[in-house]
Amino acid sequence: MDACGLHLPTFQEIQSNLIDRAKSIFGQDIYLDNDSQDMQYIAAISKAIYDTMLCCQLAYNNQSPQSAVGTGLDSLVKLNGIARNPATYSTVQITCIGEPETVIMNGVVQDTANQKWDLPANAEIPASGVLSCTATSEVPGNIMAPAGTIQVIATPQYGWYSVSNAAAAIPGVATETDTELRKRQSISVDLPSQTPLNSTEAAIQAVDGVTRSHVYENYTNTTDPNGIPSHSVAPVVEGGDDALVASAIAKSKTIGCGTFGTTQITLPSQFSVGGSTNFSRPTEVSVDVNVTVVLLTSDYTSAVQADIIANIEDYINTLGIGSDVEASSLYYPALSAMDDQRLPTFRISSVTVKKTGGTAGNTIGLAWNEVAKANAVTITGGL
Repeated sequence: MDACGLHLPTFQEIQSNLIDRAKSIFGQDIYLDNDSQDMQYIAAISKAIYDTMLCCQLAYNNQSPQSAVGTGLDSLVKLNGIARNPATYSTVQITCIGEPETVIMNGVVQDTANQKWDLPANAEIPASGVLSCTATSEVPGNIMAPAGTIQVIATPQYGWYSVSNAAAAIPGVATETDTELRKRQSISVDLPSQTPLNSTEAAIQAVDGVTRSHVYENYTNTTDPNGIPSHSVAPVVEGGDDALVASAIAKSKTIGCGTFGTTQITLPSQFSVGGSTNFSRPTEVSVDVNVTVVLLTSDYTSAVQADIIANIEDYINTLGIGSDVEASSLYYPALSAMDDQRLPTFRISSVTVKKTGGTAGNTIGLAWNEVAKANAVTITGGL
């Protein structure tokens, strides 16, 4: 370890060193081919030493938020007063038809993708015979259930006839990744900054439940093209409690600066004298993607195709608020489904994007208060 950081030997270097030492002890003519017992012992010791070196590297890297992973990163970000956002569960409003006064105990329903959704523990069908309640996905994360896809009763009970969902499920979110947490930690250090805009952004990101945000500023004397009044900030925030978000904005924005948005929260006078603190919630824009794939080898399987779809959906769903969706940017997540891009199993001849129900093209431009949401990714020319 020196001023340039930690330097580790490779496995081959460790093994070569042990071979040289063995020859210096037992003679240069010692038999050390791979089938020899001595060479197998040297390989086992080399692997143990190399694994120990990797442990040293992990401990060294876990000293910085930029290189720490997992629980090491969790410990570091606590110094900034933040924690990794846990996964949340998708929910869906369902309608159950059955015999009045029937109690559905620990009911479970199933959608067309074989995903299961739990009803409240003891849901009773009212006198009308129609029970409306919220079902929760058994698996955390972004579990989708479009309208009309929940029709199967997984735990049949006497007096419970049918189930349906008239509206799509409200998706949850997966556990915050290391990359997302590093980005939020980087923003959090702006809390004591001398730039109020950065401080406001950091304060919003520190609110529990906030997943994405962007603060727009209009410092001119006239209303800007986005409709933001002069000398105002317009935060757009996804997630988090309304009052907590408004409080964070009011505490961090500079004096004499107005707030703009469709959500208005009146706070105690010490935060907002004679008015409200305003911000907006992003409007989701459903995006459809079509990828044309040309198969190059038989290694292109249904699992690879599923990875292409998942990678593109993950990329779109993590774009920032107001970020345009560029078709050219989708090539990388799609090609990342290959184990080794030096030995390609497929190539992509075209990628088009469109707003759901719109016309396909190369770019989807989003307004300042919109956020992209992957709706459907289709593969043409695949399996």
